[in-house]
Amino acid sequence: MAETLQHWRLAVEVLLAATCLAYVAGVLWFRRGICAVQTASATLHAAPAAERPFVSIVIAARDEEESLPAMLDALEDQTYPRDRFEIIVVDDGSVDGTAAIVQERLSSATDQDDTGLQLVSVAADESTVTGGRSPGSKKIALQEGIDAAAGDII
Repeated sequence: MAETLQHWRLAVEVLLAATCLAYVAGVLWFRRGICAVQTASATLHAAPAAERPFVSIVIAARDEEESLPAMLDALEDQTYPRDRFEIIVVDDGSVDGTAAIVQERLSSATDQDDTGLQLVSVAADESTVTGGRSPGSKKIALQEGIDAAAGDII
C-alpha cells in the first residue's frame, strides 16, 4: 500500500512538473510573438511614408446614414499617412442619406484627389449581371469596391 502511494505521489509530481514546464514554454512563446509584433510595428512606423504600402479600405454600406460619419471620421484620423490609403464607400441600394454623406464630403473637399474618398454605387440593374441578386447583397458591394480599389492591401 505504501509503495502504491509513492507511485501515485511520483506520478502527480511528474504531471505537475510537466504542466509547469508547458506553462513556462507558453509564456515564452507568447512573449516572443509580442516582441515580433512590436518589432514589425516599429519597422513600419520608421519607414518613410513613400515606402509604406498603399491601402484600400472598402466599406459596403446600406442604410448607414447614422453610423457612416463617425466611421469616416475615425478612418480619416488614423496615424497611417493620409496619402497612403483610400476609402471606398460602396452604396448598396441605400434608401436613406448614405450616399449623400459621402457626396457632401467630396464636394466640401478643396482638392478631390487629396481626399482619398470614393463613392461607388451598385446600380439596380447590376443584380441581373451578378446572378439575380438584388442590391443589398454585401458580396456584390464588396466586389464592386475591390474592383475600384488601387491599394496594395485591400
